[in-house]
Amino acid sequence: METVRGNMNIRKIMAPATASAKAAENLFPREVRLYEDPIAERFVTPLMRIILQIMKSPKMFESMMALREKMSPGVMGSLFCRTRYIDDLLNRAAAEGFTSFVNLGAGYDTRTFRFDFLKKANFYEVDLPPVLKGKKKIADKKLGGVPPFVKFVPIDFDAQDLETELKKAGYNRDEKTLFIMEGVTQYILPEANESNFRYIAGCAEGGKVAFTYILESFIKGTSHQEKKWAAMRKQMLKQGKPLWVTGYSQERIRNILDKYGFQVIEDIGREDYIERYMKPNNRETPVMDLERMLLAEVKTGK
Repeated sequence: METVRGNMNIRKIMAPATASAKAAENLFPREVRLYEDPIAERFVTPLMRIILQIMKSPKMFESMMALREKMSPGVMGSLFCRTRYIDDLLNRAAAEGFTSFVNLGAGYDTRTFRFDFLKKANFYEVDLPPVLKGKKKIADKKLGGVPPFVKFVPIDFDAQDLETELKKAGYNRDEKTLFIMEGVTQYILPEANESNFRYIAGCAEGGKVAFTYILESFIKGTSHQEKKWAAMRKQMLKQGKPLWVTGYSQERIRNILDKYGFQVIEDIGREDYIERYMKPNNRETPVMDLERMLLAEVKTGK
């Protein structure tokens, strides 16, 4: 339990840190950006805001991005790509008639502020109580409040049941829903991940889930690229607790999804991101190969 409690504290810290990383995309020239997110900077800490201001100098931006790349190879590029992927997915889902969206581990995600087409949707943001409390405080102060179509669902995935908490918030599992888990599965226990998948599999047929996952070989320290990740692993472990607690091989995650009746639509990684997003935008931002994005469809229904 000590590791889990420590990891929970990390998950609280990651909300403004991820917002800061996403805001860095706005520092690239407009013509090569993968997405526009002018809202993310509102959710960062005062120190992070100062750093982002410093990075508006092209020389400082290049220098600080290079330092980040040395410490955590490809992490920023992967985050930029997965943000664009989910932005596109939300657009497609809305065009296909999805009216319900559940963002698991929403953190300080800004899509409900950025996308007008979501105003007619039922949108649920699910995360730790202090994370949602912090988000509401910032939104009330800087953005005129949380959008009225958004419902906050406080939960600790490792200790509470998703079905119970969503039901309390008024979620109707008969509505075709897009579930999002961006940067979540690695922070919670395997049992919590399976519980979430089991619940989603019992929702309306035709619903979808998109989630990222970290490769199990990195979690276990058996990756053939261990030297490449040495600095990153050292940074992650210097507090004596792992940043990430759960990883999956491609085969294992597919077996889990198959068990619950999902149909895998795609399972993509570094090379796919580069071909889809970096090359068409004339970008050479490195992308890590530790994290993958999987999109699956609910086939069995309730």
